[in-house]
Amino acid sequence: MSQPPRIIGVLMAGGSGTRFWPKSISSKPKQFLSLFGEHTMLQNTVSRLDGWIQREDWRVVTNESYRELVQTQLPWIANDQIIGEPVAKNTAPCIAAAAASVLTEEQVEAPQPEEDPVLVVMPSDHVIQDPASFQKVLTHAVDVATQSDALVTIGITPTHAETGYGYIQFDKGTEAQGEPSQHAEDPHDYRVQAFREKPDKETAESYIKQGGYVWNSGLFVWRLSSFMTALEKAMPTLYSQCHALASSGLTQDAIRTFFEEVESISIDYGLMEKATNVRVVPGEFGWNDVGSWTAAYELADKDSDQNASNAEQFISVDAFKNYIDVDSGTVVGLVGVEGLAVVQSGSRLLICPIDKAQDVKKIVDRLT
Repeated sequence: MSQPPRIIGVLMAGGSGTRFWPKSISSKPKQFLSLFGEHTMLQNTVSRLDGWIQREDWRVVTNESYRELVQTQLPWIANDQIIGEPVAKNTAPCIAAAAASVLTEEQVEAPQPEEDPVLVVMPSDHVIQDPASFQKVLTHAVDVATQSDALVTIGITPTHAETGYGYIQFDKGTEAQGEPSQHAEDPHDYRVQAFREKPDKETAESYIKQGGYVWNSGLFVWRLSSFMTALEKAMPTLYSQCHALASSGLTQDAIRTFFEEVESISIDYGLMEKATNVRVVPGEFGWNDVGSWTAAYELADKDSDQNASNAEQFISVDAFKNYIDVDSGTVVGLVGVEGLAVVQSGSRLLICPIDKAQDVKKIVDRLT
């Protein structure tokens, strides 16, 4: 029986979280905040896969200024497991840098099959409410990636015609590259036909009606060799820069040079949309990318008037469907209002219609 592959967890943790002002600020963005429960989003992302991915096999790619935050929140992590970006250059360079940290000197010259780990790449600021189902989907994705050269992405089975997500179109007649399933409810994989931009309402509704579309989660699974082969074909310059970084041993000077020189581009645009060997594993595991306070409201517990509040005392008079997140000891009263977000963090206060929460980043733009 073949040995199970080594799994490397790659956490993308460099985002600035501007839509979560005033809680999220440039010195401490949302992935480092306890927005949903006792632990931070970064800690939750790691803990839901603790044991499935060994602690020494995590890589965290983040802004260099957040290194201390990562080490404080993940005190067991070694310094060389954190890759500090001196400047953010989007997801393709982020993932390439993580791949470079795994490449050994021998692999740079002549990759060996037995030293070909599977990379599981994920954002550090998503909510997943069903970790067991999530692991099941990831396990199938690892099987597919191990048994082929496929670049595997995880798609989220749509629950409604969402316009805030990109979509992945797949061929429903091309299932099961990995171990064949004996149960209909087990994860399956399909050949990806196209990545679709965030649609308007009418287009999103047509996707749901047609079927064969899933939300793009930004979660990826692939063998190191499969990724490097695809990178060489689609992005030869980044491929060369990745190898140079690996050969340097990832010194601080080499990391700085890498991020200063690479093109800023997403992994979707740079690689996934060009590749012809992409598979998708649809999943349902309570996923939410928590893109704004609107998503926080959707995830929160609500009272009989559909208000969600963490206030020590909350008094509601003819007020409905409001979201209140305030500091400890704050008393909040709302009268005759509906659909507001009221968020406090020290001396910073946000009040806006909950359906305009995406525009909060405009406040941050004006403050900076």
